Amino acid sequence: EELRIALGRMTARKKTIEEMESNYEGYNNAVKHVMKSGMSGIHGVVAELIQVPEGYETIGRDAFGRCESLEYVKLPSTMAFIDEFAVCNTKIRSLDLNRTSEWNWNTIAGTPCLDEIRFDSRNNQFVVADGLVLSKDRKRLLFVPRGRKEPVVPPTVDFVQGHAFSRGSVRSLVIPDTVREINRFAASRCDHLRRLVIGRGVRRIGKKAFEYSTNLVDLVIEEGIQRLDEWAVFSHCLSLRELVLPDSLETMGAGTFEDATSLERIHFGHSLRRLGYRSFAGAASLRSVAMPPSLRVMCAECFKDCHTLRHVLFEGDAPTLVDNDGGQRGVDIFMGTPRDLVVHVRRGSKGWNPDGNGLPKRWPVGTGGNARTIRYADEDIGSNADKKTFDPEKLKDPNSTRTVQKALDRELQDARGSRHDKG
Repeated sequence: EELRIALGRMTARKKTIEEMESNYEGYNNAVKHVMKSGMSGIHGVVAELIQVPEGYETIGRDAFGRCESLEYVKLPSTMAFIDEFAVCNTKIRSLDLNRTSEWNWNTIAGTPCLDEIRFDSRNNQFVVADGLVLSKDRKRLLFVPRGRKEPVVPPTVDFVQGHAFSRGSVRSLVIPDTVREINRFAASRCDHLRRLVIGRGVRRIGKKAFEYSTNLVDLVIEEGIQRLDEWAVFSHCLSLRELVLPDSLETMGAGTFEDATSLERIHFGHSLRRLGYRSFAGAASLRSVAMPPSLRVMCAECFKDCHTLRHVLFEGDAPTLVDNDGGQRGVDIFMGTPRDLVVHVRRGSKGWNPDGNGLPKRWPVGTGGNARTIRYADEDIGSNADKKTFDPEKLKDPNSTRTVQKALDRELQDARGSRHDKG
């Protein structure tokens, strides 16, 4: 019975592939028209299958890149090195590396259909376990078949290589506590990914590691991570609505959550010291946020174009503002936010000037032409003076307390309790 079902599936798949081939699926309309017209002198499309002759030892950068119809490359037994982007933006489904002892981590970039990498008996550098390609000592995860929806990272792994998951079909991913580092582009453009758990062993996440996870709705970052690298680790996560960051996190690099357009709530940990350039730029659904007392540096445009941001609570002293190069001239952290945005500060904190109704002297004047008001956080936000700038439905406290300080405190407490319950 199982054989009959398997045969039926294979027959159906064969029929589908044949129909796609006859209709020239994947080609633009011009190519389809030419191939179906029966013009004389036209013999076929280029590069569906390429065989590299014996004797060649190296494939250079971009050698077959952007051959969008390419499905298979047969490599010679003499092949020793494949450079980066060699098969980028192709439909290649399998790769036989033979005795290949070296390949760049960017070699498999842009391969959404790649489901298998094979090595022959002469290989002494890599191990294939359940389809996953690992280093010989099984500590580095190099490749995961793109069709895997819920891959399991082996407990021996302490390093996830760049592009290991990128452009794959993964929907749920748990990075185990044994992993110490996630390299750049490791799971970029996984637009099916909905749930991501990053274990407590991770200390560093590289550039654009999870960018364009457009359907990610459940992100859990366990305690342990100290740094999110420069440039867009989680940029363009368009479906993420709430973010709870661990207390261990100290530095957020540039563009970390840029263009997270659905993000409504952010809860920072107690160790955050630096908020990078454009770290939350384009978070157009964000209405309020509380900055932790540990914060010392904020880079330019970190809340740029947060069009609905109305209330920002600073729980500590006024941080220093710097641009992306470390300078302090013309820095604007609230560019493109509403004119009626209110900055709330704790009584007793230093560097603020609430009574003077102005920004701290240590802050540059640049505010995008928008007025900025500073108030003490324990002031009644329901008073007549504030009704024009305050949305009570977004910050009201469940116990009817009407101060920004207590409302945000309660919201933060509830969020951290919810994350603990999930764990």
